[in-house]
Order: sequence, then C-alpha cells, then structure tokens
Amino acid sequence: PLDRDKFAAGDAEAPAVPPDLALPRFDEAPVVDGALETCWFERAAKTDAFFLRGREPPANRTEAYLAYDAGALCLAVRAFVPDVTAVPAQARERDTLAIHSDECIEVFLDTTFGRERYFHLTMNAAGARTDMGPGRLIAWNGEWQGAAKLNAEASSVDYEFRLPFALFTDLNLSHRWGLNIGRNDRAAGNVVSLIRAREPNFHLPGLFPA
Repeated sequence: PLDRDKFAAGDAEAPAVPPDLALPRFDEAPVVDGALETCWFERAAKTDAFFLRGREPPANRTEAYLAYDAGALCLAVRAFVPDVTAVPAQARERDTLAIHSDECIEVFLDTTFGRERYFHLTMNAAGARTDMGPGRLIAWNGEWQGAAKLNAEASSVDYEFRLPFALFTDLNLSHRWGLNIGRNDRAAGNVVSLIRAREPNFHLPGLFPA
C-alpha cells in the first residue's frame, strides 16, 4: 500500500484508547544490531495488539517490546512473515519517502501527550531510515540508532530502535507519551498498527496508546 493509505479517512471503531503500557528500565541497553537479545523477551513490556481494521486480526503477527535505559527509549519489533527469503529488503538513502512502501516499521511519538504533534520515524527491512519532526517536518534529522535483520529461525524481520530522550528536549516533554507503531506488511499486502480504526490510518494522535 502507498503511504497515502495510512492517512485514509475513517473514524475509530471505539473511542476508548488502550490502557497505558508501563515500561521497565534496562540497567544496560541491548546492542542495537537487529539480533534480539533475551532481555527483550524476559524484561521488556510486550504488546501484540496490532490491528488491521478495528479489531480484525492481521494475517501475520507483529510483536513489539518496549523499555528504557538511562538515556533513551528502547524498542524492538518482531514482524513475522511466511517466507523470510521473499522479504524485499531494499537499501535507500536517508529520508527517501518511498521507504513507506517497503516492508517497514513506523514509530510515532507524541512526547508532549498533546494529542496533536508527533515525531515519525521509519525503518525498513534493510535498515534504511527516515525521520520527521512534528508537523511531518522532513528536514528534522535525529541522531538515533536502528537496525533490522532477517531472522530465518523465527521466520521474521527483527527491528531494534534506541531513541535518545535528548532528541525531544526542544518540546515540553510529558511523563506520558503517546505511541503508535505501524507496519507495512508486504507479504499480506496490508498495513497494521496499534490504532483501532475501521480504516488504515497511522496518523491519529488522539488515539495513540500511552
């Protein structure tokens, strides 16, 4: 699907936002290399509440793991696929908008919890990245770490992000952040995210889980 599909009009099926997700602290951050360490599965907060439309379950499961360390938000995503060898993993220049049509993960952070403005960071299966500041400002480039790796054993694409808190200090940070995680699932030909809307739309900050 094209990126415009993720802006499709559609009201939320239910106005309720999912419960807050409390994040544990990593005493030592995992190495960001796309190879998910056991600390993700043993200590991080997990959500697999990804939806295609409303509460319709997607064809391929997606799991997200979240924690924080002394200086950053830590995120891992395991995106299951039917055939790892068929995953298109295309290298791209940074801030190439065509990345949103790749097999990719998109992260949306409302760091003020104002329910209007948010940061938008994307990484595809080859580890190529784009990032945008509030207002979809493509000129914003943050210094963050990210890696992706094809995992034949798990039949998945594994992603890791480490997002320093210092990236977001220009805004009035809240102790609660709105978060959405979207996935463009090329194998299934659809997009899923944590938002429970009737139509695919990643960009509804009023419905971002916290």
